[in-house]
Amino acid sequence: MAAELIKSLDGVKDVDNQLTVINKKESSSDIVKTLIDSKVATVVKTRLLFSTEVSGTDIDVEVKSGVVTLMGTVASDAERQLALKIAENTDDVNKVVDKIKVAG
Repeated sequence: MAAELIKSLDGVKDVDNQLTVINKKESSSDIVKTLIDSKVATVVKTRLLFSTEVSGTDIDVEVKSGVVTLMGTVASDAERQLALKIAENTDDVNKVVDKIKVAG
């Protein structure tokens, strides 16, 4: 159905629908964990980039099994603390590892 809706849009010539529905029994698979980690990394990085009080371009985000590692250099401890809080308050985050350095 989604493919049909997109295909009906002006300018769309074709849709390559590769979506797969996963049942709950498969939710512990490595693929699902990888997808969740990718989603978490994207959400954290996006929130850092959109925050006016954090230099999101200076902070790298890595996620493995729900553990978020933040790395980089920021201008102040307040900025570091805010970046950590942004990561901690993101869904599916189990733990945040702080490898952020404060310049100066």
